[in-house]
Amino acid sequence: MMLWSEGLAVYVSQSLNPGATTDDLVLAKVMIEQTDARLPELASDLALNLRSTEESLHADYFYAFGTDRVPARCGYYIGLRVVQALRRDRSLKALAGLNGAALYTEIEDALRSLQTTPP
Repeated sequence: MMLWSEGLAVYVSQSLNPGATTDDLVLAKVMIEQTDARLPELASDLALNLRSTEESLHADYFYAFGTDRVPARCGYYIGLRVVQALRRDRSLKALAGLNGAALYTEIEDALRSLQTTPP
C-alpha cells in the first residue's frame, strides 16, 4: 500500500527534521497547491481505488510526470495528510506498526474526511 508507506516516510522525515521545508521533504509547493485545490476529488479517487494493484494508478499519483487528472507526485502529499489524520495520540512506533484490514479501514476513513476537510 504505497499511499501509506510513502506518506509515513514523509511524516517520519518531517518529524525527525522539524525545521524541514516542503521543498526539503520533496513536496513542491505548486504540487501542494494543485492537490489542495482538487483534494476532495483526488481523495475520493484514492478511497475508491485503495486496494487496486493497477500500475497506472500508482504511476498517476507517485511518478514525476503527472497528468491533467492528477498532479505529479501528489500521492506523497495525500499520504502525508492521511498519516497526519491517523496520528492522533499514536506514537511513531505505533503508526509504523499499523497494518492489515483495520489499517485499510482507517485510511479509507481518513480519505473520506479529506474530501470535506479544507487544506
